[in-house]
Amino acid sequence: MQQQGVEQLVEQVAQKLGRGLSLEDLDGLLLAYSSNQSHADRVRVNFLLSKKVPADVSAWQLSHGIATAVRPVVVPANPDLGMLGRVCVPLMVRGFRVGYLWVQQDSAEESPTPILTQLPGVNHELGCCPGSCLTPTLPNPNSGAAGSVSSWRRVPANPTR
Repeated sequence: MQQQGVEQLVEQVAQKLGRGLSLEDLDGLLLAYSSNQSHADRVRVNFLLSKKVPADVSAWQLSHGIATAVRPVVVPANPDLGMLGRVCVPLMVRGFRVGYLWVQQDSAEESPTPILTQLPGVNHELGCCPGSCLTPTLPNPNSGAAGSVSSWRRVPANPTR
């Protein structure tokens, strides 16, 4: 999928969710982001300007198991980093992790439950484009996973987590 198509898809999903989104590769490099956002925290602003996830933010995210997750992972707020809570959707292609879609909580939200409830509603958009690397595994909102790996990794077809 061409860059313009990825950017349009991220904007479309952001509009449907009514939330700010960013798409990054496995190394934390910005691939696309939405302009739709009522409030951007310090981490999002710095990420969009630098196009790279800072080491301290990456460590916080990895500590919550995003690198081995096959289902959305809740990454709680971190006031020391200036970071609101987020939900990380691991993007998988044929069992290989290829990136992460990040959905930021609104500053007034105390829980990620609204995001987790909304995600199945965008499964079609994320999986509809032929040849797209944007095919997430969207689960039951009450499930999760943990662990860490920093490169492409084959994930079993029927993970036990």
